[in-house]
Amino acid sequence: MITNEYLESRITFPLADVPDLYAIHQRVMAVTEGDKSITYAPAGHDLEGRMVVVMRSKPGIVMPVGTTAERKSVEYGITFTIRAGVRLVKQTRYGERMPTVDEAMEKWTNAMSAGSFLVANTRMVESAIAFHHQRLGQRTRLPFWAVSSTLTVVDSEKAAETMVRGVGRSRGLGFGMLMVA
Repeated sequence: MITNEYLESRITFPLADVPDLYAIHQRVMAVTEGDKSITYAPAGHDLEGRMVVVMRSKPGIVMPVGTTAERKSVEYGITFTIRAGVRLVKQTRYGERMPTVDEAMEKWTNAMSAGSFLVANTRMVESAIAFHHQRLGQRTRLPFWAVSSTLTVVDSEKAAETMVRGVGRSRGLGFGMLMVA
């Protein structure tokens, strides 16, 4: 089903239950029963100090019990500002590395164009999150770009798909979701 709509829901977790990205991932996978058609991203803390997680899916996907899904749509020509934590990497013959600012800007613009958006007023700041990786038993550092950008929709169906799917690497850990500011 091709549509310019998507579903968005929010769920909260006590901070003690979600000390890192992998804990958030495990909790979301438990709540969604592993349904990978539901994407998510941490959205910060609420007034009571709980972690807020935004979940999105295409219409027709059942959101977890206890959450209220709000139907959203994107229309041709609308313009809005987004914020995102995006993992953009540069492939080299030696492996992967963080791209330079110019390389990251080019990757961002290309990804947004492929996702049916015109891009303007983009600001990118290199950042990283460090946490203890339980499976590896060591501290892990994930570099990413904190992005703020103004987007104009040029194809509403593809844009809705991008709003659900996100962009860049590590989307399974909540990176890449476009959060409307």
